[in-house]
Amino acid sequence: INQYSAQGFPAVDYLLYGLESTNSLIVDIYAQNEGNNPYMDHLVFLIQKMVSNTTQVIDDWNTKKDSFINNSGNTSASSLNMLANDFVFYYEKGLRANKIGIPSGVYSGVLPQNIEGYYNQNISKVLAIEALEASYAFFNGQHFNSTQQGESLASYIDYLDGNSSLKQDILNSMTDALLKLYDLDDNFVNQINSDNIALVQVFDTIQQGVVKLKTNMLSLLGISIDYYDADGD
Repeated sequence: INQYSAQGFPAVDYLLYGLESTNSLIVDIYAQNEGNNPYMDHLVFLIQKMVSNTTQVIDDWNTKKDSFINNSGNTSASSLNMLANDFVFYYEKGLRANKIGIPSGVYSGVLPQNIEGYYNQNISKVLAIEALEASYAFFNGQHFNSTQQGESLASYIDYLDGNSSLKQDILNSMTDALLKLYDLDDNFVNQINSDNIALVQVFDTIQQGVVKLKTNMLSLLGISIDYYDADGD
């Protein structure tokens, strides 16, 4: 159990970019003992495990999709309740805290080693932008990889209170955060070392959306938070 975190994308990031200081030296490591290389064996095992986990999730969804869709109502076990809570939790914890707040030192000291993709640091901004754009698309009902829009949390807010500015306020806060992200260095370690305040400002802008989603939206939808934290928001 103490090695549970040594898998998934962080472990792949280390094995592909963190074993040595240059790409050629890393390739040399994998070229040694061809057919009997522990690094290659472990990398293959990690990727096979990730594929297996993903396949299991897809198969489970295909099996239970109809029952999930038909599980209407507003109880703690209803689909809307769980989906809305998990979305807000991701936006608050996965995006705001893990990708921005913890590395930039919002909660404690500055921790550049905690950026996402630490060993291939030039993708840290790309990953944050992808997460925020996906959150925007999900909230707004944007179909994956298409221009179609469907029912969403945004359309439900309009249905319940079409005179409210809440939907647009949430979308605006996400757009503002995206614009601030675009201005950052591609490498968040460089950004932290050169101008960490700019990264903290992204956190603050995302936090505005957290409050609107977690407090205003869930209150309007009549949904109770199913997780607790000590952030005070």
